[in-house]
Parts: sequence; C-alpha cells; structure tokens
Amino acid sequence: MKIAFIRYPDYLYKSEKVIKGGSEVANQQIIDALRSSGVEVVEFAPESQERFELASVPAIGTPLMFQDLYKKIDEINSCDLVVTTNWFGMIIPEIKVPLVVIFHSNSKSLARSIDIKNITDKENLKKWLDRAKEFGLGLESKQGIHEQIIAIEEEYYCKNADHVVAVSEALRESLIEDYQIAKERITAINNPYDADWEGVEIKKDFSSKLEVVALTRLPGDLNGFVWKSADRIAEVFSNLKNVKTTIVAGVGKANYRDFFIKFVPDAQLVENADHGQVASILSKANIALLMSRWEACQMTLIESMTMGVIPISFRVGVAEEAIEDGVNGFLVESIDEALSVVDMLDKDRELAAKISANARKSAKEKFNTNYIGEEYKSLFEEIINKSRF
Repeated sequence: MKIAFIRYPDYLYKSEKVIKGGSEVANQQIIDALRSSGVEVVEFAPESQERFELASVPAIGTPLMFQDLYKKIDEINSCDLVVTTNWFGMIIPEIKVPLVVIFHSNSKSLARSIDIKNITDKENLKKWLDRAKEFGLGLESKQGIHEQIIAIEEEYYCKNADHVVAVSEALRESLIEDYQIAKERITAINNPYDADWEGVEIKKDFSSKLEVVALTRLPGDLNGFVWKSADRIAEVFSNLKNVKTTIVAGVGKANYRDFFIKFVPDAQLVENADHGQVASILSKANIALLMSRWEACQMTLIESMTMGVIPISFRVGVAEEAIEDGVNGFLVESIDEALSVVDMLDKDRELAAKISANARKSAKEKFNTNYIGEEYKSLFEEIINKSRF
C-alpha cells in the first residue's frame, strides 16, 4: 500500500510565518504510525517560493498555494490513496485515486462557539478583551471571512471525498450535522501522542508546590483570542494561589508577553516552544488547565495526559472521550469550578498522585500511536479494496 500524504510546507513554520498547530503535529504522528506498520507514505507539499507568499493572503491564499501540487499530479496518482487535511483547502479534481480527508476542525462549529451570543462567560471575556487592546491583542481581523471560505471548502470535501476521518466523536457528530455527510462515509479516529515521548523521564513531585500549566496556541486576533480563551487563561492564572504556574503558548509575533507580565506576573511564559521543550515541561508539571471554547481533538490534552499531567478541561473536543471525571482528570463548566478543582488537588496530594497515574495509563491505552496507526491502515485498506471493484 502506497499513500500520498499532503503536508503543509515546513518552510512556513521554520520561517515563523505560520504557527504550527496541533493538526500538523498529529499528522506527523499519523505518518510515523503508518510507516511503522509497514505502509509506504510519500509526502507532498507545495514547493514554489512564489506560492509560499500566498499563505499570507486571507482565506484564499492557502488553497491557491496548494495548486502548486498540480505539477506533481502524475506522481500523486501513482499512489493507491491520497490523504489531505480539511484546512488546506486543496481542491485538485485531477486526483483520480481515492481521496481521504482528515478533519481536524469544523469551521461552522467553531464559528458558533465564538459567536458572542453563544458565550456564557461574556463578562469575563469583555473584561480581558478591554485589557488586551493595550497590547494589540483581541482586535478584529479577516479571520471570520477566512473561516467562511474554509467552510465552503469543507462542504466540498464532505461531498466529494471518498471518505472523511474526524479526529474525535464530537467532531464526527458536528460534521454530520453541519454538512449532511452520510454516516457510513465518516469515521472517528483520535489523534495519537508522540511515540518518542515514551522515552521521556517522568519527574512528578506531589510533595512540594504543585505546578499548573496552560498549554495552547494563542493567536493575537479577536477570533483566536476568544477561541483559545486567552481571557479564561488570564482569569484563572491571576487567581491561582500557592502553586507554581507556567503558560506554554505558540504566539507567533503576538504580544502576549507584556500582557501576561502585567496581569499574571507570577506565571512563567514559555513562547513558541518546540516539541522537545513541551515534553520536558509536561514531564514535571502536575496539572494542566485546558480552557478553549472549541477544539476537535486537542493535542494539548492528549500530550498532558500521556505525561501524567492531570487535565482540567471544559467539555470540548475529545475531552469527554478521554476524561472520566474525577478518575483520570476533571471536566468543568466554569472558571470557578476549575479553580476549586486545583484547590482540592492541592489539599489532597494522595488523590492527585493517583489521578496523575490514571491519566497516563488511560492515555497510553487510548491514544497509542501503534493502535491508531493500525486503525488508519485498516480503513485505508478497506477504501482501496472497494475502489478496485
């Protein structure tokens, strides 16, 4: 079996023109898992320097950049199956072999989650947006237009792809509802954790001051600020007591450093950390606060649990699949509830250590790279076999 896997150009990450998100980290784990199970994976990405510049054009730039792959259409069609990702917006009708689209998001669902009329903690959001403007954060951008166009591309995929993979059951249900995709044409397969992290030494200490982390990506525009809940992070971390606090965030060039220095001075801010740095931080941390208003299958949650960090998460994305409330983590409905859980764990270290161990054990079972690689391999074999008859 030979798979063509469409990737985002690594150049744009290395040049810091784009912040690498969880979907690209997950795609790499999927590729590694497929290769370890004996599948030949050929990676394709745009190569034209002129096309790279299109990535900065809102909404239509990325789809136009991926038209660069047309020049490799014969090589792509020599594979048994093509895999791409929903947010690339890559529409190349000349692809003649089965096309599988991995959905790491749903633009319609995301838009609903950040619509002000659907936000329950409006007062907290308003307070922190007002404070953020001083630092050029939380300002209006064209991201909303971008999401609308991505939704059109997502609808195209749902109608024309041979199969769709949703990275969580919650995402699968939302795609069925928003794009009326037939249930037999969409499968939920979670993202795996990084197999290399198996060798990272876990250094948990539940006898001294607990370390609480927020691990996220924080775009500077209004949509990103609301989506990734910079306001919730600021509110929670400014109210934490008697714990060590660290905010690990991919921020690009957004000025979150001065924002957090002013309003959360006791927290250490680690900006744009690489994957190895993240693993090192999580190996020592005790609790992870996952505050987003919308996610699909958040790598931050999976990675935290894999490293034995106790997740405290709102009910988004894969959280309800991954977390058994009070056993291997906590599901919360409010900032106050999240703060109460941290306080409770601080007072009961024996319970905290037990939940930490449960989180690591369950994550290694559910999000194991080899297990998820086999799920993909079986699905791809089934699709290829059907296409031959």
